[in-house]
This record gives sequence, C-alpha cells and structure tokens, in this order.
Amino acid sequence: MGRISKAIEKKKKELMWLKIKHGIEIGAIVLAPVIIGIIIHIIKKKTKKRVKNKIKENIRSHASKKQENDEKLELFDDTID
Repeated sequence: MGRISKAIEKKKKELMWLKIKHGIEIGAIVLAPVIIGIIIHIIKKKTKKRVKNKIKENIRSHASKKQENDEKLELFDDTID
C-alpha cells in the first residue's frame, strides 16, 4: 500500500506542475497581444509627438525666413526713399 500511495502522490505533483505550466502558457498567449498592443500604442504616441514637433519646427523656421526676407525688403525700401 505504501508504494501505491507514493506513486499516487508523485502523479498528483506531476499533474499539479503540468497544470501550473499550462496555466502560464495560456496566460502568456492571452497577455502577449495585450502587451504588443500597449507597445504599439506607445510607439504611435511618441511618433505622433515627434511629427507634431517637426511640423512646428518647420513652421517656425519658415516664419523666421519670411521675417528675414521682409526685413531685407524693408532695407531696400529705405534706401530708395
């Protein structure tokens, strides 16, 4: 009887570890898309922020160039008068 009960206990432990391993695998399969979605969201957010900053910088540089051109034209106008 002793050997049989030890074998049963051993099988129970093996089954328990298999259930734990299976649960971890299922959890990983379920959580993987969620984690990937979060990472994609963060990347999109940072990219969007970079694009906005780049557009703002282009607008600023364009405005400063236009202002420089206007100042040059004013200088030319002053010399004609």
